[in-house]
Amino acid sequence: FVLEQTLGHVTHSDNLHRLVPRDQRVHAVFGGVPFGLRNWQQRLPLYSNWTIRSGLRARRAIKSMDVRHRLDAVLIHTQVPAILARRWMRRIPTVVSLDATPMQYDELGRHYNHATSNRLVERVKWDLNHRAFARAQHLVSWSDWTKQSLVNQYGIAPDKVTVIAPGVDIAKWSRPEPRVSDNGTVRILFVGGDLERKGGLLLIEAFRQIKSILADSTGSPDIELHLATTARVADEDKVVVHRDLRPNSPELIDLYHRSDIFCLPTLGDCLPMVLSEAGAAGLPLVSTSVGAISEVVRDGETGALVAPNDLDGLVTALVRLIEDAPLRHHLGQNASILVSKRFDANKNAQQLVDLLLEAAALPARSVSRSKRVLLTVSGDISGRTEVPGERPRSDYAVLAESLEADLVDYSAARADASAVGRLLRTLFGDNVLLAWTCFRRGRSYDAVLTDGEQVGLPYAALCWLSRRRNRPVHSMIVHIMSVPKKVILFKSLRLRRRVDRMFVYSSWQRRYAVDRLHMAEACVNLTPFMVDSEFFDINRVAATSRRMICTAGLELRDYETFIEAVRGLDVEVVVAAASPWSKRGAAIGQDLPPNVSVCALSLSDLRQLYAESMFVVIPLRDANFQAGVTTILEAMSMSKAVVCSRTAGQTDVIVDGVTGIYVAPGDPVALRAALLSLLDDADRARALGAAAREWVVSNADVRAYAGRLADVVHSDLPASRQRGTSSTSGGAAILGE
Repeated sequence: FVLEQTLGHVTHSDNLHRLVPRDQRVHAVFGGVPFGLRNWQQRLPLYSNWTIRSGLRARRAIKSMDVRHRLDAVLIHTQVPAILARRWMRRIPTVVSLDATPMQYDELGRHYNHATSNRLVERVKWDLNHRAFARAQHLVSWSDWTKQSLVNQYGIAPDKVTVIAPGVDIAKWSRPEPRVSDNGTVRILFVGGDLERKGGLLLIEAFRQIKSILADSTGSPDIELHLATTARVADEDKVVVHRDLRPNSPELIDLYHRSDIFCLPTLGDCLPMVLSEAGAAGLPLVSTSVGAISEVVRDGETGALVAPNDLDGLVTALVRLIEDAPLRHHLGQNASILVSKRFDANKNAQQLVDLLLEAAALPARSVSRSKRVLLTVSGDISGRTEVPGERPRSDYAVLAESLEADLVDYSAARADASAVGRLLRTLFGDNVLLAWTCFRRGRSYDAVLTDGEQVGLPYAALCWLSRRRNRPVHSMIVHIMSVPKKVILFKSLRLRRRVDRMFVYSSWQRRYAVDRLHMAEACVNLTPFMVDSEFFDINRVAATSRRMICTAGLELRDYETFIEAVRGLDVEVVVAAASPWSKRGAAIGQDLPPNVSVCALSLSDLRQLYAESMFVVIPLRDANFQAGVTTILEAMSMSKAVVCSRTAGQTDVIVDGVTGIYVAPGDPVALRAALLSLLDDADRARALGAAAREWVVSNADVRAYAGRLADVVHSDLPASRQRGTSSTSGGAAILGE
């Protein structure tokens, strides 16, 4: 264990020192990374830089321990000393633990007297940290907040990160029963060395106001403010300052036990350990909504959250708790329960050991690359979070999990952009910049999966220009390759030699890739498109039966034919005409029949619309790719029959007469006849919808889709070829059939 010795990390280190050796499965050795500088060290060039200093100290500690003990696995806390320890990380399986990412620290930096540097320096810093994250066998984040930053801001695969909070020894910190009370005095406790950053000065001002408020209130309890801090505090009535209390000491624990409210109105923090200590002691918690604090201070459940620097909000929250003893007791109990579940140091130390044992079980060579696949995302996913039930799962997130891949999106590419990258972005846009980023990082990966030809073709062109021999295996998801400019680029540079595999969604596009682009048939995989069948599930909504049909989307929709077909029908018709993806939007005329209405809906409202409809209609203009497939699969997943135009590209989703009905494109008479056949036979519509749902779950669910692609990509990796396995050995390259 190589552990940073700064701020709250000292307490975390003490806990691991005490608890890990109890685990009989391991022999644990510890090396500290102290922060301080001796006088002569201050004169050394660059040594005053904490990253350099901690990295050198970590390397020295690992070397010393390895000589004496021959290490099987290493845990480095935090990522700062890990940056310069990558040579050791290649040789010994390593887990890196952190409380916050550097980008999160930058966001809180002004409260730590930390300032960001110029763009060049920040780009270098991001790259160094990303390399350390990528080199580690596994990452441990103290909070979900930090995990989201690793995934969204650094492109780390979600399954590479395990959330293990810093813990407290529950047995030591739990409040003795019965609860100690002195003459009805309510004690507010603050613990923090940096009085200003931790909000101590704000709390003192709030306490003054509270004293005035309670002085005017009959029957209010006496109050005291107890400050455990190293800072100088002026003498003040009912304010008690405690100094020289060591972490986990009996004196500090006793102070918690004699208190009634814990308050830390911090201006900048990640996940202060004092909050879990207070929760273990059964105290209601009052703090601010910064960093990951909301993961332990749950407003109205374990305490109260206020905005940083909100004096009035802090006063209101404290007065309420001071005057309501049952509420204090209830919130304190909840805090104790939460801490025992998530912040038990014994359980969490055991989890860390479990991860290290898994790491130690692998040969060192197998961890030289922690992630062998790089996955592109043609968009900006920075700050997006996957909230189960609120939105469908993102295909890139599920793919990353199945592939065990690192993600790189527009924001990561911009952060990593060199002068060449910035020039390429100015000239050609974000997709080419994303391709350039993949090209630069490619040496660190065995495979690259580009999420569309808009990235895949520029990436393949860069590989052609460089004549790089030892490039990663390149798989490319294809939406439409028959566009002339794509064909010219592909053929003129002979990019089929730089695209090892294509995943296509339509039979027409597969035939085109084989016949016109001369791709080997076994290297072009036809796979159904995907939908989150858990989100688009009729059982997740309360639907009322209505005589209504609907349609949705804008991509190459033929709404003129559709409106002509429904004109005068005895049915309500809703057109949800909005799409975030469409570049070929359909115009909807002004002359709408009385039974037709047009709206734009959120995904949740669209799901409700599907649920309330008898069936769904997708009128399309002829196209040679899977236009409309997203809406088709959403409707089918909602157990709805789909009436759809059979275009050249739209032939691979609906089974005609089994899960839906195909009609000729641009024919309002045929479309009207199909609509009437289902309007007059509701049982048939329901039967088609049930079969549609069954087909989607088996063939087009996003998790099954990701698993299919992952199986093929992994089978193409060089190591797999050496084992004699190959995705082309089976002949047919059609997935999901």
